[in-house]
Amino acid sequence: MLVVLDTVRADRLSCYGNERETTPALDRLALRGTRFVHAQSAAPWTIPSMASLWTGVLPSTHGAGVPTEPKAFAGKGSYRGFDERALATLPQQLARQGYRNFAFVANPVLERMACFLGSFERSSVSFVKAEVAVGAVRAWLPELEPSQPFFLYLHLMDAHQPLNPPRRYRDLFVTDGQPRDDKRYAAWGDLNQPEHMRSPLLPSFRANKLAVYDGALRYMDDQLEKLFQELEQRGLLDQTLIVVTADHGEEFWDHGVEQTELYDCSVRAHTGVGHGQTQFQELLAVPLVIAGPGVAAGVVETRVSLLDLGATLLELATGARGAFGDGQSFGALLCGEAAAGHALLAEEVSLGYELKALVQPDGLKYILAHHEGEQDCLFDLAQDPLEKHNLLAERPDLARRLRTELTELVAAASAKQAAPGAPSDADVSALQGLGYAGESTPKPRERPTPKKLNLKPRR
Repeated sequence: MLVVLDTVRADRLSCYGNERETTPALDRLALRGTRFVHAQSAAPWTIPSMASLWTGVLPSTHGAGVPTEPKAFAGKGSYRGFDERALATLPQQLARQGYRNFAFVANPVLERMACFLGSFERSSVSFVKAEVAVGAVRAWLPELEPSQPFFLYLHLMDAHQPLNPPRRYRDLFVTDGQPRDDKRYAAWGDLNQPEHMRSPLLPSFRANKLAVYDGALRYMDDQLEKLFQELEQRGLLDQTLIVVTADHGEEFWDHGVEQTELYDCSVRAHTGVGHGQTQFQELLAVPLVIAGPGVAAGVVETRVSLLDLGATLLELATGARGAFGDGQSFGALLCGEAAAGHALLAEEVSLGYELKALVQPDGLKYILAHHEGEQDCLFDLAQDPLEKHNLLAERPDLARRLRTELTELVAAASAKQAAPGAPSDADVSALQGLGYAGESTPKPRERPTPKKLNLKPRR
């Protein structure tokens, strides 16, 4: 069972250090399974990130995302999926191994292209709250045949904008005592432009906004607890592999000031907030908790990518270690074994000029800005996890080496590029409904240009 929590950054889960008890059910799941401290998405927004998880290849290969430069949602052709005829997907591979695939998805964008849900025997897609989505899964569980291995994909949207958890959860975590109506904190409070990054109104609004976000996490967690209890009552919990992760994180003004100094904010709808516009760790660092048969209890410090999750799940499902796209299984880490990490690459922004990021196993990180006038960054995540000290000028030799490695990896991925899926105006309309684009989006200035899992392992 794969649970994707849309727009959830790792550091807001209580099992990742949040002092608020945002995720008690996931905390318990992590205690009986493996929690990855440093899991990373392959892209900072949903379409390219999920495409990489589904195919095991980078955005430069699968092509899903926004092809224009600068990135902008402007009508038909403004974004695209991948071609599932050219690239095998995780659900396809599992179906070939005899799994029945089911999807319950609260993100309507993923319904727009067959590449994401085409290999599911049954899929339900609706922009609903977690209680409704999880309720649908619980109502469906009695239909399962006990002997039939299944792959369940559940995608929840309650941490995505517009942010509006039920009132009890909106008010759950106290900050300054200010009332939180369902509209003001659903959006960014008109504090999302370059001139707002030093506003005196920002600290209080940010504190309340984060409290609402944390409440949304607790709301989803409470619904997942009901699902886990249902699995246990049906005798499925101990024989079901449960994977909980996120497609990407969310910015809460973490680097708002820095963005005004590094990037051309005129081609971005927002500054300092949301997702899809930068490659900082608040967008790339995602939770990853895996529990179930054959998974050791523990914490893994090795850096892993969601690009490798498909290969890992196929190994657990079939017992055979092999390649899946360019993904490398980290199944050994789930058994408590030591395994070397590898460089992790993230690509594809949804608004603005293209940015790419390379993270080395030791935490050295390079962010490449392709457009003239925008600036590169070099960070040491081991010493500076919040990415506040740009080492670019201090360590030029290291910067050149990492930039070269990054460009070589991108070139290799681009050389294998598959044909993209076809877009439509309806796709763009769905994106606008989720706040990615709209009439307020600024126009860019002209510039030159044997026994199986549920997901039961074979024995």
